[in-house]
Amino acid sequence: MGGWNWFCCGRSVAEGGAARLPEPFQLPAPLPEWPQGGSEESSIPCLKNFDSNLRAMPNLEQIHALIKHYGPTVFFHPQDIYLPSSVSWFFENGATLYKKDAKLGDAILAGGSNLPAGGTNDGEYWIDLPDDDRNQNVKVGNLKSAELYVHVKPAYGGTFTDIAMWVFCPFNGPATIKVGFASFALQKVGRHVGDWEHFTLRISNFSGKLSSIYFSQHSGGEWVDASDLEFISGNKAIIYSSKNGHASYPHPGCYLMGSEKLGVGVRNDVARSDLSVDSSSQYKIISAQHLGAVVAEPCWLQYMREWVRLSRTTHVPR
Repeated sequence: MGGWNWFCCGRSVAEGGAARLPEPFQLPAPLPEWPQGGSEESSIPCLKNFDSNLRAMPNLEQIHALIKHYGPTVFFHPQDIYLPSSVSWFFENGATLYKKDAKLGDAILAGGSNLPAGGTNDGEYWIDLPDDDRNQNVKVGNLKSAELYVHVKPAYGGTFTDIAMWVFCPFNGPATIKVGFASFALQKVGRHVGDWEHFTLRISNFSGKLSSIYFSQHSGGEWVDASDLEFISGNKAIIYSSKNGHASYPHPGCYLMGSEKLGVGVRNDVARSDLSVDSSSQYKIISAQHLGAVVAEPCWLQYMREWVRLSRTTHVPR
C-alpha cells in the first residue's frame, strides 16, 4: 500500500526502508510482523502518510464485495407503519416539489432530474407528499422497493473506509413520551415528510475487517465495536430501527431520549420483526468521490434544499 509507512516513534524501523503494508482487502491475510526498534528507541509503531492519493481505498469491485460480505440487516419495529421506500418509488408515486409563493407544486420525475440542483438551502423549495388520494399510500412507504443508499469515504487518512448507508422513509411518525411508568403517544410532535437516517460501517484498509459501526440517533449517535454487535449470519450485523422515528440502535429495547434518571423523555422502541431490509443485497452506491467519475451520483443528490418544509433541514446523504 504505497504511501503509508510504519515507523518506530522517532526513526524508521529499518535501515533499508520502512515495512510495507499488504494490499487492501486480500482476505484472509494476517497482519505482518512489524520490525522492532532498538532497545534505546520505542518499539511502538507510528503511522505516517506520505501519499495523498488514497491508493489504499477500495475500488468499485471491492466496495461491492465488502457490502455483500458485511451489509447489515435493518429490522423495523413490528408496530411501525411508516416504512422505507426507494427514492424513485417516492417520486413516482406522487412526491411533489413546491416553490415559495407558488400555489401548485410540480410532480417530481423518477430520477429527480427536474429538482433544482446546487445552491443553498434558501427556503425557496421543499418536497411534500401528494395532495390527493395517494397521500396515505405514499406516507406508509413501500418496503419491497426499499434500498440502502451508500456513500463511501476515507477515514483516518485512508487507513479505514467508511461505508455510510442511508435509509429513506417517506414519513416520520409521531413521537411517544414516557413519564415514569406511563407513556403517551403524541398526535403531531415528531411528524414530518422525508426522513433520512443512516449507519456507517468502518472497515480497516489493512486487513479488510469490520472495526465498528456508527449508529445515527436523534440525540447524536454512537460508535459500537464489532465485538459488541449482534449478527444475523456470518459477518452481517443487525441494525434495529426505532418505531416511527427510524433512529439506529445495536440491540433491542427502549432507549429514552431525555432523562433516564427521572424516566422522562421520548421513547425509541426497537425490536426484531418480519419487517426488514438486507443491505447486503438491497443497496445502491451513490457516492465514492475517491473513485472520481466511476460512480454516477443521482440527480436528487444535488438537491440542496429541504425534503420537507420544517424549521430544520431533513439531512440527505452527503
